[in-house]
Amino acid sequence: MILEEVTNPAFDATKAPQLTAIVPTFNRSEALSDLLESIAGQTLDAGCFEALAIDDGSCEEQARRVRELVVDGGWDFPLALCRQENAGPAAARNRMVRKARGDVVLFLNDDVTLDPGHFAAHLRLHRERPDKTFVVRGTTHWRPGGRDNSVMRYLRTKIFVYDLDLAPGDENFVYFHTCDLSLKKALLLEHPFDEDFPAASCEDTELGYRLFKETGMRLIVTPEAVSHHHHDYGPRDLIRRARLNGRSAAILIEKQPDLAHRLRDQFYHISRRRRILRALGHLTALRILQFWGEAELVVFLRNVDRESRRRSQRRGAPSRRA
Repeated sequence: MILEEVTNPAFDATKAPQLTAIVPTFNRSEALSDLLESIAGQTLDAGCFEALAIDDGSCEEQARRVRELVVDGGWDFPLALCRQENAGPAAARNRMVRKARGDVVLFLNDDVTLDPGHFAAHLRLHRERPDKTFVVRGTTHWRPGGRDNSVMRYLRTKIFVYDLDLAPGDENFVYFHTCDLSLKKALLLEHPFDEDFPAASCEDTELGYRLFKETGMRLIVTPEAVSHHHHDYGPRDLIRRARLNGRSAAILIEKQPDLAHRLRDQFYHISRRRRILRALGHLTALRILQFWGEAELVVFLRNVDRESRRRSQRRGAPSRRA
């Protein structure tokens, strides 16, 4: 349910933007402010784009701050805000896609900032490739000067690494991350996000895999559109993230059973008990980055299995491992 909609004067004065940036946000008013500052610094003419933020049920104080950002921020680019009851980022993005006035939709996380040429690079690439199934993934880096601990050193070896040894075609959904991703609006209207995903995890991978299978979607990662991720993790954050990703992965493989085989082949050839022993061995030998890798997998796989069993029992079907 939409609780509120507000726009700034520049939004009302702009009639035909070519690109719409969509930003779901949840209890991150400070991070959203930094993103809006970087949008204000874009080299693309403000009449060529609009930004749509959607507050996905933030607490009252955060919702007030987000509203003030839009209403009182003095932004000279077109900006609108919707506030909805908490329904997850998939539902939030679908809602904003239907409101978007641009032919190209750019999804952004609320905890990134953008280099000045970011919007222009995305829009230029889509102009050069007008086919509906062409998708652009910007290049995301960890923000310089972020927290330096063993968890972050581990994550920097794993996340936002684009030279993975992938099977041909897998890049089309492995890199399909909505922290910095642009698509044609027409494609998204035909193939929306699956709103069964309650959190920001795997809902984008599921859409990317579905688009790849059903439409032949092709994705490129461009170094011309650069974003910086402002999210620092500690040990508790990593474990919380692994739990969430495990539960979401269970939904993903229920929706796309083909991916269950990939998960089993990649991770399940080693038992969880053996992984725990390996993690303890790494910790004892002070191989801390390897320890976090094994620990994250243990928690992730445990939650895949738990959520898979829970969903099977709810359907009245026999549970089975991924």
